[in-house]
Amino acid sequence: MDEATFDKPGEAESLIGNKWSKHYTHDTENGRTVYYRCNNAKRRGPQCSASIYLLYHADSDKVTVYKTEADHDHHDDKCRGIDEKVSNVFDSSYNQIMCWAHMKRKVDNRVCHIDDKQIAKEIVQDIEMLQLSNSIEVFELASTLFIKKWNANNKQKNQSILDFLNYFDNE
Repeated sequence: MDEATFDKPGEAESLIGNKWSKHYTHDTENGRTVYYRCNNAKRRGPQCSASIYLLYHADSDKVTVYKTEADHDHHDDKCRGIDEKVSNVFDSSYNQIMCWAHMKRKVDNRVCHIDDKQIAKEIVQDIEMLQLSNSIEVFELASTLFIKKWNANNKQKNQSILDFLNYFDNE
């Protein structure tokens, strides 16, 4: 579905906002098409049917925005088989916010893109401390403070750190 055509790329890109993230690009003789996915669905989980893409025309500076006709259908329910069994044994005294092994693997795959390896190491150490949170409230507060700390420490506005913090905050 043809949504709108813009004379300048910035005008089209401003429609993307925080609701969408770049999924992949495809070059054709008509131009470069950049596909975006809904941010409300996890990157490695079932994807939302709604999507948007921008066509950067090869023969001009124009950019056309296309949107699928599909509605957002991301699922907020989670498959938590083992966690349910554990919580049945421990009742309300057990509170797993996330699987540490899976989260650590994801963080390691992202933190390696930070330019300053010493800062990357310190960020990982802080995240390792986060996993010791004994309640959702403590975890959420500590996560907020973690983001504030590293935004404040990132005086040079290092994009690789900002990218990681954005990823961490959205996951």
